[in-house]
Amino acid sequence: MKRKLFLALPALILTLIAFPCFAETPEADLKKQFSASYKAFKKAEQQNSASTLKLALQVLELGKQVYPEGSEVLAVLNHNVGFYLRKAERFQEAKTHLNRALKIFEQIHGKGSLTLIDTLMELGHANQKHFQYANQKYYRRALKIAKQQEGESSVVVAQLNYDIGVWLLEFAQTPHSRKYLEKAYKLFTENSGAQDIQTGMSAFYLAKLKMAQKRYRAAQKLLEAALPAFDIPDKPEYKIELTTRAFLVEVYERLGERGKANTHCQAIGKATPWDASQKARPIFRKSPKYPAGALHSGREGYAILSLTIDKNGFAVDPEVIETVGSPSFGKAALDVVGDMRFTPRFENGQPVDTLGVTYQYTFKLAK
Repeated sequence: MKRKLFLALPALILTLIAFPCFAETPEADLKKQFSASYKAFKKAEQQNSASTLKLALQVLELGKQVYPEGSEVLAVLNHNVGFYLRKAERFQEAKTHLNRALKIFEQIHGKGSLTLIDTLMELGHANQKHFQYANQKYYRRALKIAKQQEGESSVVVAQLNYDIGVWLLEFAQTPHSRKYLEKAYKLFTENSGAQDIQTGMSAFYLAKLKMAQKRYRAAQKLLEAALPAFDIPDKPEYKIELTTRAFLVEVYERLGERGKANTHCQAIGKATPWDASQKARPIFRKSPKYPAGALHSGREGYAILSLTIDKNGFAVDPEVIETVGSPSFGKAALDVVGDMRFTPRFENGQPVDTLGVTYQYTFKLAK
């Protein structure tokens, strides 16, 4: 969901920015400063600049001098500051500004207004550093408002469930994300169809959760269902397609169904041409077991293998060409390389075997 799904910048601030022609008075000079600072903030925001938070704080301080307490403009400015403080992981400060914004929005629009949803969602995100079920109260309130105003099965409710689920999965790293992602997947499917990008994204993140839980068969079904939504080479979603295919390679490897990964290995190889280095690019990795002798003696180092990557991304005929630290590193590398999958090379639109590819395994002890 975009940062401001429901918040609209009040007309007063837009007028001030559009027509910064004031009489020469201290008050007019302050408004000019505010206008210039706000323009700088918006430019930094569009450029994803590191200075955005600093400018948001500056605009808020000037805004306090231009607008009366309780103004909707100050609510929006506090929301902006809270949003960027949350992105900077300054959660306590973020919550202070977001609560100020929420209080003003409630006073102006009422406690059941859609205008509150963005701020409630940000408060939910800011409270999830250490996951606690009670902290989901902001999410639950946002969902309640959306259901009342837009309908239980609306796209808005689907989007909120998706945003909550992704946040809980990616940041809070909690399995509580499941119910939100499942609801989002169901509603997007009903509203937009199985091949819609949002339906695909919901399935993708739900599959990611299943993989973390080692429920590979469930993940495989979701990833296969998501793939048609991403199979659009001229759209930005194409990168998601490649990630989905890489996940499918891993899933099929984990399930012991290696042949089913061939199509996905080849699709990744076709979309990502080899460079002149001829270095192997793994899709599915496995780490070698640290040799007991080297482990006990505290030795570190590496092993370099020469191998052929066949047209399906399998490592064929591997040989040790160099070891540093211990000869046992070479054997450990040979034991695992056959279980990996690599990106195959393409020539004239067809996958081909590639001889003389090198791949290095590094053996380093945890500190």
